[in-house]
Amino acid sequence: NDKLLDVTDMVTVLASLYELLAAENPSLVNVPLCLDLAVNWLLNVYDSQRTGQVRVLSFKVGLVLLCKGHLEEKYRYLFRLIADPNRLVDQRKLGLLLHDCIQVPRQLGEVAAFGGSNIEPSVRSCFDKAGKDKMTIEAVHFLNWLQQEPQSMVWLPVLHRLSAAETAKHQAK
Repeated sequence: NDKLLDVTDMVTVLASLYELLAAENPSLVNVPLCLDLAVNWLLNVYDSQRTGQVRVLSFKVGLVLLCKGHLEEKYRYLFRLIADPNRLVDQRKLGLLLHDCIQVPRQLGEVAAFGGSNIEPSVRSCFDKAGKDKMTIEAVHFLNWLQQEPQSMVWLPVLHRLSAAETAKHQAK
């Protein structure tokens, strides 16, 4: 997850995903356009210096945050991305994850509404919720903390609710 992906690597991974989607929905998926938009979005969010590289963790986080899926499944997957072989996460790893997550509202100019760019209070809050003097947390601690919709992460459930509301149909007379 600490390794770097260049644009060619990102295009290779994304092309395989979009080609599968295009095979299922050819009229909905324009592969070259999707590739261009996704790579540019990922670079805008995770490579503001335009070095042409993003960390593997950032790439995975960015894709998961935008994918359609159940919120809790996303949270579980995000935790697994940073967990050690014993399925535990320390403060440094949680900080890396939250930093990558907060880059989405930062790129949209909304980071101040979610507590700013400093993720340290969020890391501390999560570990405090798990129990005093904890050096690592388990997935259950992370999930319980996220259910409280902490300020740094509240944008994600809001995004999910907005996305769900887009397709809602109401019977009106």
